[in-house]
Amino acid sequence: MLDASESIVRLVMRNDDRKPLGVGTGVLYRHNEKHYIVTAWHNLTGRHNFDYSCIDPSGAAPTNVLVLMARRVTGYITSRLAFEVRLEDEETTKYFVHPQMWPRIDVAALPIHLDQSYSHEMNLSTGRTRIVNMPLLLDTHGFGTQKITTVQDVEVDDPSVVEAWFENLDVTDELFIPGYPEGITDYLGQPVWKRATVASRVTPGWNNESKFLIDCASRNGMSGAPVFYHNREGRVKIGNSSINYPKIASILAGIYIGRVGTTDEFEAQVGVVWHRKVIDEMLNAETLGFHSQEMYAGDEQIIEALKACYKNSAKQGLQNVMDENLPARYYVLNEVMVKIDGRASRKILLDEILALTKTMLDSGEYEDAHAESN
Repeated sequence: MLDASESIVRLVMRNDDRKPLGVGTGVLYRHNEKHYIVTAWHNLTGRHNFDYSCIDPSGAAPTNVLVLMARRVTGYITSRLAFEVRLEDEETTKYFVHPQMWPRIDVAALPIHLDQSYSHEMNLSTGRTRIVNMPLLLDTHGFGTQKITTVQDVEVDDPSVVEAWFENLDVTDELFIPGYPEGITDYLGQPVWKRATVASRVTPGWNNESKFLIDCASRNGMSGAPVFYHNREGRVKIGNSSINYPKIASILAGIYIGRVGTTDEFEAQVGVVWHRKVIDEMLNAETLGFHSQEMYAGDEQIIEALKACYKNSAKQGLQNVMDENLPARYYVLNEVMVKIDGRASRKILLDEILALTKTMLDSGEYEDAHAESN
């Protein structure tokens, strides 16, 4: 019987020298017969989603990720492979992001190709690492059919049941997060299953976005992990009724991206889960992430966005932005953030908006050019 644990992958984000920058979790996902590793956006970019600042104190960002993935050979063995996937080349990134750029949906998908060669890293008894280029699925020469296990292979395969279950998911319901807490692992590469409780209304979502909160004692390394409904007796509870299956019943609820409102591991442990539907929205759109060299918006892009915001404004509108007692500056800040796809720190961007607005007022050109239109 397929095990949901086999769909979980451990991720080590690294730079070009293969120096580890952080650890995370992902899940294997199949969409339109293509295969992906779905995880948190901040894992693959090495940046905080709220201001795009680097997570690593040195300012380094990952260029590749070492994936530990289960591979099953029918009727024989289940092994885990360690292979490298590049996150970008000189011009483009290799992973997809959600088409809603701002506010940032902290989920990303990294395509993998089962017949393509990757750099596999094998630990030798001498303590050294041997690197071999080979496909993810090899010719087993009669030992059995090879495959990887995706979410779709282990979850309830009736879309109507999955939809009904999700519509009834609510506070106090129990879920599970299988992942790789930092510092907790074994030689088999098994994920650790953590129990969680839904802590906010799932619909319409936290802050009216496609996400909800959970109460869970999570740790670093769990970011990007799938969040499952999981019942070993094969029972799917939907409101006051239930449906029984002759096997373990699993349903993917979403992707866990980390704790919120705390920086201390032992404070209130409330985490964020993005709805499962954002994965399919992302994979349907196939929007590539920004290259590391283009992660921050340039001055010209910010100026262009600000001018677009002020297109139909007169002098008084700009003066309102400069008045710290009025909310006008924050309206403009949010509009510019949308136009530049959120690629800036809000605090730094606000300072830049105020400086540019003052320059426009001092020049006098803006008033002459726009006052008559108002």
